[in-house]
Amino acid sequence: MKHQERRNLAYRFIATFILILVIGFVGFGFYELIKLSPEALVLDIITLSAVAFFSLFQIILIMKGWKKDSHLYDVAFNANETVNNVPLIAVIIGSIIGLGLSIVCTILFISKDDIDTKCNLLIILAISIYLFLNCVIYYIYLLIFRKRLFKVEDLLK
Repeated sequence: MKHQERRNLAYRFIATFILILVIGFVGFGFYELIKLSPEALVLDIITLSAVAFFSLFQIILIMKGWKKDSHLYDVAFNANETVNNVPLIAVIIGSIIGLGLSIVCTILFISKDDIDTKCNLLIILAISIYLFLNCVIYYIYLLIFRKRLFKVEDLLK
C-alpha cells in the first residue's frame, strides 16, 4: 500500500471515530431528554436527530472515497501546496466558538436545576461539540497531508 493511501485511510478512520463520538454524545442527549421530559420534547428530539443525521451523512461521505484523495485537499491547500489561510481562519473562529460554547454550556448544564434550561443547554452543547470536532477533523487533515520538507522516502534512497 502506498504512503498516500495509508494517509487517506488513517484520516478517514480518525475522522469517522471522531464523528462516532458525536453520535455517542447525541445518544446521551436523547437519554437525558427522555429522562428530563421537557415540554418541547419533540422539537428537542428533532434537533438532536438533525445533528445525528449530519454526523452519519458526513461519515458516509468520508468513507465513500476510501483510498482516493479527498476533495478537502483543494480547500485546505493552495496550488503551491501551502496552507490556505482563509479557510484556516474560518476554522479557527469556528473552533473558538465551538469550544467556548461547549465549556459554557457544560458549566451551566451542571449548575442549573431548571428542566427547560437544561434541555436547551443540552441542544446547544450537542451542536457546539459537533462544530468543534469538525474543526478538529480539519486540523487533523492539515497535519496528515501537509507538505513535508523531509519525507520517509528520502531515508530509503
